[in-house]
Amino acid sequence: MYIKPEPYINTNGTDSYFGEHFILDLFGISSFDSIATLHEFLVKAVEKAGATILNSYIHDFGNDGYSGVLVLEESHISIHT
Repeated sequence: MYIKPEPYINTNGTDSYFGEHFILDLFGISSFDSIATLHEFLVKAVEKAGATILNSYIHDFGNDGYSGVLVLEESHISIHT
């Protein structure tokens, strides 16, 4: 799902945007077999977006279950499997 950003008026009187938001529901992906693989996937996504990683954490629940977040200078990216 793509969420179109709503404009706001910034201090110099022109329209600006908070940014774009993407929500992905992915099924049948079995390539996240480790925290390292998942972290590499997220880092590549951040690099393609041109963002800057400040910190990251991924928790392994076992049975291919992960929950993670990368805190970015611009915002964040998170994943739950």
